[in-house]
Amino acid sequence: IDGGTFNLVDSMYLGIDVGERSHIAVDDIDDDGFLEFIIGNNAGGVNYFETDYVLGIDEPHNSIEKGFDLRIQNLDKNTIRIIVNNGNSNSNANLFLYNVSGQLLHSGVFKDIIDLSTSSLNNGMYFISVESEGFVENRKFIKQR
Repeated sequence: IDGGTFNLVDSMYLGIDVGERSHIAVDDIDDDGFLEFIIGNNAGGVNYFETDYVLGIDEPHNSIEKGFDLRIQNLDKNTIRIIVNNGNSNSNANLFLYNVSGQLLHSGVFKDIIDLSTSSLNNGMYFISVESEGFVENRKFIKQR
C-alpha cells in the first residue's frame, strides 16, 4: 500500500525463530490430516516442523457443558467425519452445511457419526451447523483441493 505504515506486533509465529527474513509454507505435506510447516530463512536454511493442527477445520473442543461434544475430522482431502456425542445414542442430530454467503448446500439427519463428501465443493470457507437435543454447535472449515 503506497504511503502505508506497518506496525510489527510479533516477529515469531508459535515461538518459532529461524532467523531473519524467514518465509513459511504451510500444508498437509504427508497427507496425515495435520499441518506441517516448512520455513526458509535468509541464510539458506530450511526447517521442517510437524504440528497437531488440523487442515482447514477448527480443532475439536469439548462442548458437553453446552449439551453435546462435536468433533470434525479430515478423513482425506474430499471427506470429513462429523461425530456427535450427546450421551444419548438414540437421538438424531441435524446437520447443515453453508457457504460464506449463507446459502444452504446440504442438510441431513444422522446418529453419532456421518462421513460427508466435500468433493463437489470449490476451494473456500464453509460452515457446519449441528443441532442435537435442543443445542446447536457451529464450526468452520476450509476446503482445499
